[in-house]
Amino acid sequence: MKIESLKELLLAVYEEIKAVNEGRDIFSIPQSDTLYGELTKKFNLIPFNIPGLLRMLVAANHIFSFDIVKEDRKNKILKVEGYVVTKGDIISGLKKAYEDELTSLYAIEFNKKLTGDRVVEMFAPHMEEYNNKPIGRIGAIAYNLNQLTRVLEWDIMKYSQKRLEELLDAEVASGPEFSSFISEHRERPAPQPENGHQKKDAAMKKRAIDLSEYESMMNYSSKNSVEKTIAVYGIDFYTRVCFRDYRFSLIQSHIESGLIRRKDDLAAIKKLLLKERANADKDMKIQEYAADINRLEKIINDKLK
Repeated sequence: MKIESLKELLLAVYEEIKAVNEGRDIFSIPQSDTLYGELTKKFNLIPFNIPGLLRMLVAANHIFSFDIVKEDRKNKILKVEGYVVTKGDIISGLKKAYEDELTSLYAIEFNKKLTGDRVVEMFAPHMEEYNNKPIGRIGAIAYNLNQLTRVLEWDIMKYSQKRLEELLDAEVASGPEFSSFISEHRERPAPQPENGHQKKDAAMKKRAIDLSEYESMMNYSSKNSVEKTIAVYGIDFYTRVCFRDYRFSLIQSHIESGLIRRKDDLAAIKKLLLKERANADKDMKIQEYAADINRLEKIINDKLK
């Protein structure tokens, strides 16, 4: 099925999560450290914006998200989130599977046999101590599924099919453009012979960003929000990475949504954009994105007025 709208994309992502959840075993909670990559490949998505899609599904009461691994900068541990659909029967089945696994791991670690809610209750105070360890991940999932069972019991009408449809329509109506989530694959013109200077200039452009830093940021951004990525790597480096990959429209969508709004940041982006224009005679591919560059420059100028 070809996806042509934001609503279709959200429902497709929802179905992906639901299909994994229906396994109802200890491998049935999609986790952000692997899910983002899978969604990127399957739906041709921009990794930076996948957290935004998932937040929309959470806001529309279609899925729950929860921490499996807490971020720990001191020990270089990134946060990992888990996702489960808001279906009581699915959550109950998963709850039992993870409680059974936690029972086994708890007996080995603490030499004490507990079951069901009791093992979750006794392990809860130890979750920080075992953060990112196998028993810690299983324990965090079991604990959160336990809590989510209660959430559904307390106010089940929030998760009726009619209510879910209303909330999803509201999210779509107020959400970003569908195109801001999709990675563009443009038809490339037939390759033209390059002289030595053109090859050198293109190579210099690619070397403008240190490869290890580039890979580090791409890895970080696949697991964290755009806001956090910019906070960690800075607006200058984030923008240069986007421009390196000709993602001018992505920066535009961030400005339009208000994610990038500080005047200093806008001025920094404009300065980098002027450099891109100056490179147009050296990097022929930039010319393919002239319309994107013009639109981005216009919105920056409007915001800076």
